[in-house]
Amino acid sequence: PALRRLLNEPEASLAKGPWSFRILSIVLLSPVYAAMLCCFGTLAGRHLYFAGMAVKIWGRILPRPLSSRLLCSPARLKQAAKAADKEATPQVVKQA
Repeated sequence: PALRRLLNEPEASLAKGPWSFRILSIVLLSPVYAAMLCCFGTLAGRHLYFAGMAVKIWGRILPRPLSSRLLCSPARLKQAAKAADKEATPQVVKQA
């Protein structure tokens, strides 16, 4: 609704609206949603999980080198520990 008033396009939607509405909706709503997700996740005590989710959202918009820099230090450490654990776990190969 606020974006419709801003663009002065009362009959806009992602399905049948003008391209300006479609582009601005995606460009503006994804980062705002990611920031709100991270803030509310931090307030709920689940910062590491929601920080990872926010980076996944940003990763769809930004190139990988830029999106990986968005992680905070605790989330980076958790991601590195998870990757190290995955490498240390032996892979079981099923034979048919």
